[in-house]
Amino acid sequence: MDSKKWVVCLGGSDSKIPIIQAVQDRGMRCAVVDHDSDSPAKRYADLFLNISIFDSVAIIDALKQANILHATAFVFAYTSLQEGQLSASRLTKGLNIPINLKESWLENSWNKIAFKRFCSATGITTPAFTESLQGGGTHMFLERYGKAVCKPIEGGVGSKSVFFVDMLNDEQVIDNSCFLEQYIDGDLYSYNGIAIKEEVPFSLVLRKYTRTDGKNIAGFSSRVDRKLGARIINQCKVAALSMHLRDTFFHFDILVRDGVSYFIDFGLLLDCRVNELLLYGGFNAYGYILDEVLNLPTIEHVRYTKNETETAIAFVYPIQEGRLRSLPTSLSTVLPGCSAYIWKKEGDFVKVEGTVEDEIGYVVGRDVDWSKVKNVAGMLEEEIIIEPV
Repeated sequence: MDSKKWVVCLGGSDSKIPIIQAVQDRGMRCAVVDHDSDSPAKRYADLFLNISIFDSVAIIDALKQANILHATAFVFAYTSLQEGQLSASRLTKGLNIPINLKESWLENSWNKIAFKRFCSATGITTPAFTESLQGGGTHMFLERYGKAVCKPIEGGVGSKSVFFVDMLNDEQVIDNSCFLEQYIDGDLYSYNGIAIKEEVPFSLVLRKYTRTDGKNIAGFSSRVDRKLGARIINQCKVAALSMHLRDTFFHFDILVRDGVSYFIDFGLLLDCRVNELLLYGGFNAYGYILDEVLNLPTIEHVRYTKNETETAIAFVYPIQEGRLRSLPTSLSTVLPGCSAYIWKKEGDFVKVEGTVEDEIGYVVGRDVDWSKVKNVAGMLEEEIIIEPV
């Protein structure tokens, strides 16, 4: 591989280190972009650009000054921030390299009504919904469906709390930035895929668990019925091809009830922490997409088999708002076959708002039942001491 090829990584958090390693393992160099001059990934980067990831013009200018503009082969924007994804889309256009985040895809990812309309237009089953929350619209919707889920129109569901609505609390729905979706009681699944040149060579279906209030993601398990998993994979591939996705990660949330699959969400990333779950199973998704998009000799082998070895991940959340005073110390011995990771630090302020940013860490394991991993996460939550502020 030509050692002068470069890959740009937008963001310099700890989670970007596996991206840098995947790039360097392939004989390429990685330029990390972050406004924080002390970002953790800085020390791993071949070049660090102290620029906001939202400023695509400044990034292109910096690449020109570093004489690597024409050597840049790919851009990683593994971020849930809309501005970051838009910046990556504009950056790849400016660099004339594979566009892995088209703005038309971003609309379906960030505008949930646009995604609902896409589903309706392409014959994909999705729960009923309404934007008409004024003039009795909420009341009429609830009269018809009995119970609904209130969700933000813009942004990922994980970025803002959702809540349930029925005839007893319909007065809560007063914000026009939200919409109502028919509540369907079923099993939740997460489909994760990698699209390459409008094909989908990698698929993974996970059972997705949420907390009892439905706000936080409790975790994932790879134990999925084979026939159901195959059906979900086929349905999601059809949806991805209908969007003409290429050279990108993506995921769908699927609700299954009485054999019917309802598409309820879409994003241009793997689902929350699924990349870490894959890394734990020995598969670097970042390396895989580089191999496929850039036609490199394949050095990333899929050693993670979703239905042969159960892999599960459970998230650790604060039980109250405040400042972290004490964290568990013996994380490596929490349970045979499990590992625990805590990325928050003592002194950090934590909130309980039902967002992915609330996570303190996670517990991941192989050859263990989901319930055991969940119980370990619960034990760690009890050990964490939080000082109310």
